[in-house]
Amino acid sequence: MPVSFRSDAFGPSLASTAALNARLIECWRASPAVAERAASRAREALAGLGVQHSRGMDARVVLGAVLVDEQAEQALAQVALQLHALVERAVDWTLAEPERLARFFPDHVRMRPWLQKTPGLATWQGYSRYDAILGTDG
Repeated sequence: MPVSFRSDAFGPSLASTAALNARLIECWRASPAVAERAASRAREALAGLGVQHSRGMDARVVLGAVLVDEQAEQALAQVALQLHALVERAVDWTLAEPERLARFFPDHVRMRPWLQKTPGLATWQGYSRYDAILGTDG
């Protein structure tokens, strides 16, 4: 596992994402057809439930793991950790003054008393997922 994947239970960690992706890759290598059928069935289930994106498009389901070399994995890990830090900073800044919350997220003002970090966690994001979309040229 690359050095950038930290296993700190109370801070950003990409360990579970790396483990999930490793399992997905193993499943795909063992049987690509089974993995594609699973994604296809998930697409059908979401369409059957009427799950759509904000623009009225059907939700897409794709396999969550890609094979990249260690350098690309390190780069993606750093981007995810930086994005996590930016989100933390934005939430801290927004909630630092009640006027900011009211200005940028007026529907959330009524929830302000309950907007607190989970006890025991150092960050707002107890669970985060950042996907990378890779073009055909890599």
